[in-house]
Amino acid sequence: MLRLLGGVLLLASAFWLGRHASLRLRQRPRQLRSLIDALEILHADISALTPLSEAMLRASGVKGCGGAFLKRIACRLEQENRMLDEIWAEELQSMPLRLQERESLSVLGAHLGKYDTATQLRALERCICDLKRWEQEATEKTRAEAGLWLRLIGVAGVLLLIVLW
Repeated sequence: MLRLLGGVLLLASAFWLGRHASLRLRQRPRQLRSLIDALEILHADISALTPLSEAMLRASGVKGCGGAFLKRIACRLEQENRMLDEIWAEELQSMPLRLQERESLSVLGAHLGKYDTATQLRALERCICDLKRWEQEATEKTRAEAGLWLRLIGVAGVLLLIVLW
């Protein structure tokens, strides 16, 4: 009876680990989509000549990490007497991004609030384009690997169960 209970727990934990790995892979495209949506709203507001702090507050209405990122920046801009690029760089460190994504967003942060509207819009468009490309790559990788991880770890659990039985 104890062996059966141990086997069930082993299988359940193996499938739980597979499910967790699968969900982590699916989370990245959602994060990138949230950032893209927030930056597209920011782009529209800047092109309508909305002040930057107000545009960031509007764009912060997007669900997910993109909206939260811009909301933290907008709140800190109002509370602190610091430059946008400094606050942007600090908040960017808390984002769960890869190096290339972080670099693209840091270039964008260096352009926002410093240059004319046309330059800011070009920087936003370039960053959005990069993020869309990485989102597409992440979606393809997720499609290919999410089920694989679930099955692979599940089979490893079954094999471990057989070996220990």
